[in-house]
Amino acid sequence: MSVLSKAGTRYLKNGRRVKDFSPAWLRQSTEESLTRLGVERLDVLQLHEPRVRDLTPECIAALHRLKEEGKVGAIGISAFDIPTQRHAISLRAFDTLMVDYNLLRRDRAPIIRAAHAQGMLVLGAMPLVNGLASSAIFTPSLRNIWYVLRALKNYRLDVLKLRKFAFLREVEGWSTAELAMAYVLAHPGVGCAFFNTTRPAHLSQLLPITERALPPELLARIEAA
Repeated sequence: MSVLSKAGTRYLKNGRRVKDFSPAWLRQSTEESLTRLGVERLDVLQLHEPRVRDLTPECIAALHRLKEEGKVGAIGISAFDIPTQRHAISLRAFDTLMVDYNLLRRDRAPIIRAAHAQGMLVLGAMPLVNGLASSAIFTPSLRNIWYVLRALKNYRLDVLKLRKFAFLREVEGWSTAELAMAYVLAHPGVGCAFFNTTRPAHLSQLLPITERALPPELLARIEAA
């Protein structure tokens, strides 16, 4: 098991969330994570969605000092916009890169290839398209009505875009969530994928996907969609 944490976001007393990538806050945030998690070392510490302008020499130096002190094993960045992803790769200062890669964000594939070629561990974020790539969305039922309503409220455009992948629900022996996860893991540059769930059954369902290969003909159909 690996322990990962993020730094760069803090909450003010009024509850407002702000970005802070100053050396002082990065150190404080790391120390707080170590205390809360009850560990002496984080396997990976990632900057939480910075922009290009946030990746200053002072910020990067602060991360490397934490690594040199043994408080973190690897340093990385979680970025969901292409300019920041490209800039992070060009800096050659990070060990990991978390990228939003899924059925609807296939344009991240070149980013993943570039990071992998540089020796970075690529972490796939949002492999289930914010939970949209699930049977709860493709085949809604009364039991799953909460998922459907949330999707329509927060991700209406993505719901419409996913309609072209309706053929996934007809693949025998696979659920749509399993296929979406398998698609992300099929990219040779992706080291692992991260997803959220509120149901233990979903976790049990998706963990075995690491041992299953997406059929080549299905991969080609997804790429062509």
